[in-house]
Amino acid sequence: MKRLESILILIGAVIAAYGLDLARGYADMLRIVKFTPAETLWMSLLLNFVFAGLMLGLAAYALVRSPRDKAIHIIYLVVGLLIVLMGTPLFFNGGVGLPVGIPYRLMAIDPGSYFILCGSFTALIGAAGLIKKI
Repeated sequence: MKRLESILILIGAVIAAYGLDLARGYADMLRIVKFTPAETLWMSLLLNFVFAGLMLGLAAYALVRSPRDKAIHIIYLVVGLLIVLMGTPLFFNGGVGLPVGIPYRLMAIDPGSYFILCGSFTALIGAAGLIKKI
């Protein structure tokens, strides 16, 4: 039961990070359309704080409250690495083409996106949990 809870919390954090990316894209759209950088600046700062709290909560749960189980930390490590490596091919010279009809911003795979940062943070949580077990 604790394993399922840890995995569901991981999935929720990844989905929340993707949602924060979409919100940041909306804030960028508002900045272009309305020419009001002050309001979008506050929204960007708020999104950064929400993301930081989300990742700290995930780390606290995974490293302190989760069962002392190697499988959970291995899952966190693998899922984090998969998320990070998912966006990598687009940023090499002659990278992968995007599917037709999908806007680039909605894919949330640029290196500075919350989605990719969530993946790298999740991989670090998994590695820290495995090191903690040694």
